[in-house]
Amino acid sequence: MDKEEKNSNIYLLPDVEYLVIETDEEKPVTIAIIDNSNQPVKLSDGYRLRAKFKER
Repeated sequence: MDKEEKNSNIYLLPDVEYLVIETDEEKPVTIAIIDNSNQPVKLSDGYRLRAKFKER
């Protein structure tokens, strides 16, 4: 995962750098990565993720 400028909003717990959501297969496919960068949700083509972040 590329290093990006950090966002002033914190979407994850302090001890979590990022979350990877992937399929449950022998060779998993990454569906999404969630982190604290300026683009907190990065999706693979053909998938969508619905999330609501609290206002800070």
